[in-house]
Formats: sequence, structure tokens, C-alpha cells
Amino acid sequence: MIKKIYKIIILISFFALSFMKIASAECNFRIDLGENIQKINNFVDIDEDDDSILQKYFIQSLDICPNENLGEKIYISYTFIENELATIQILVNNDKNNTTSNKLLLMNYVKQTYGDFDTGQNPKIYNYFNSWKQNNRLVIYKRMRNQFNIIDEELFITNEKYKNKMKIINAMIEKGEIKG
Repeated sequence: MIKKIYKIIILISFFALSFMKIASAECNFRIDLGENIQKINNFVDIDEDDDSILQKYFIQSLDICPNENLGEKIYISYTFIENELATIQILVNNDKNNTTSNKLLLMNYVKQTYGDFDTGQNPKIYNYFNSWKQNNRLVIYKRMRNQFNIIDEELFITNEKYKNKMKIINAMIEKGEIKG
């Protein structure tokens, strides 16, 4: 009887520890949407003299997500509108053979962090997107081939406020009213 109880305790402990690992599998971006650009000054060199309405900074994922095994060809992008963080992106930098995307590193991270989604029988040929609304955030995962057969793969995080601001700014850039 004691052996059965011991086995049950071990089994419960194993599942609890496994769940904790899955639940904590999220990059620590060190800044949240709406926060001031100065907050990233500790880990990204920002251009203090840049007074443009839109600012974008890149950092290797290894520096932000060291425990996620995303690799050297995946980057984090922070986009600021008037010094407020508007979007966070995780971007895959593929070669002509789509080497990084074919490892399914970002896809697996997204599934583990934001929830599973149907990729068909062969995830390597997945060519679509999926979205979630979580905690006032809009999260979009995209994995689509471009005209050169290179996979554009990214995770895009924003909220309604900044999604609308980005639409307005992008329209102004297209009209030539402001520089991008």
C-alpha cells in the first residue's frame, strides 16, 4: 500500500514539474507594451538623438530568451511609437533553404507558450497564421512563403491601442507625410 502511495506521489510530482516547465516557457522581453523606451537602455543601445515617431531596435533572441533554444538566426524586434513600446516581434532570419524555420524552433515555442494550433500532418509545410487574444494583447504567429519561396516566420505581439496607431503611421508613411 505504501509503495502505491509513493508511486502516485512521484507521478503527481512529475506531472506538476512538467506543467511548471511548460507554463514558464516564455521569453522575458524585459519591457511591456506602452512602457517608455528608456527601459530597454540596459540591454539595447538606443539612439538618444532619434526623434522620429517610429523607432525599431533588434536584439538576438539568445539574449532575451536564453532558455528557449531559439538559435542564433532568430531575433527580437522592439518597435516604439513616440517612445512607447508598440510591438514586440520574434523574427526568423532564414536562408534560401529555410534552414531555421525547418527546425520548427519558433513554431514550437509559440505552441508551447500561446497554445497549440493545427499545422497539419507535416508542420514543415505549414503556410498560414494563427492568432490569440491574451491579457489585452493581440498575438499573431505567421509562417508563410514569400515570392522567393523563403519562409517569412514571425511572432507579432501588440494590443488594440498600438495596432490602431501602427495603421495610422503606416498610412502616413505610404503617403510620404512622415519618414518610416
